[in-house]
Amino acid sequence: MANVANKFRVLVVLITLVLMYDITNAQTINTQKDSTETFWHDKVFYKIIYLSDSKYKIEWGNKKETYLSKEVFEVQGNGVFNYLASDKNSIVLWQDCGISCVAYLVLPITFKGKEETYLSGLAVDIKNNLIAYYDVDAEPPIFIKVVNYKTDKKMNIYEKDVCNAAVKAECIDKCYFKDKNLVIKWRGSQHNSVYQLNRKTKKVKIKI
Repeated sequence: MANVANKFRVLVVLITLVLMYDITNAQTINTQKDSTETFWHDKVFYKIIYLSDSKYKIEWGNKKETYLSKEVFEVQGNGVFNYLASDKNSIVLWQDCGISCVAYLVLPITFKGKEETYLSGLAVDIKNNLIAYYDVDAEPPIFIKVVNYKTDKKMNIYEKDVCNAAVKAECIDKCYFKDKNLVIKWRGSQHNSVYQLNRKTKKVKIKI
């Protein structure tokens, strides 16, 4: 009887070890699976490659070419960059970067250059490779900067009559591209929040 009992105990131990191996192996497979996320849009893709719980890189391209970001990105409280727009030349991702702040990330495909992040983004025209954003570090201050991210040409838009916000991007209510123009709607220096006075509108021809 003792011999039978010992054999039974050995059998139980072996079964337990097998089950533990299966669970551990399954967890490893799931971890590896969760370490990347791939998103296809038409004929281009981008992939989030997690280096850890807090850091990641981005891979992107098409069926012929693949690129890997030089920058290591931080996972923010609201997650990672999300898809905004794309064509055969590039992919544009976006992410909230604070109160009244959106970051745009351009991933080039058919033209040279590394990925580029634009903080305080205001508008995107992917057809003409244009991004409008507020350059916090510009001296002297620039109301809005427009960049052609394919050619790296830039255009500055100046405006003196803006509200008293510390970050002038917060004065802008709407900003969008239309027919190679940038339409801007903002609050001027005499704006009254109660009566909604001193609203400004400007259409600027983009020549870059």
